[in-house]
Amino acid sequence: MLVGEKIDSRLLIQVAIITPSDVTTHLASLIDVASDDELRSMKTIRRNLIWALEKLVWHSATFEAAADMLLRLALAENETFSNNATGTWVSLDRFS
Repeated sequence: MLVGEKIDSRLLIQVAIITPSDVTTHLASLIDVASDDELRSMKTIRRNLIWALEKLVWHSATFEAAADMLLRLALAENETFSNNATGTWVSLDRFS
């Protein structure tokens, strides 16, 4: 289950920049086992999680896993603005 506080989740973005492979592995292990309802219920950390995944898609070594996690979050979307998980995933074509 993914839990966290908004204030703590801001650090995730910085750590994703410093150690992208480690963050990718850790997030994948959490997101892969979370149910859609659990992903949908994440409201306080979701913005920072998406922003961290945006950092991870810049690296060729972490692109595929980060894109898959964005897709998983998009399938359990809980935001309505354009840079939500769905909008971010759709915009990945700029990386190809």
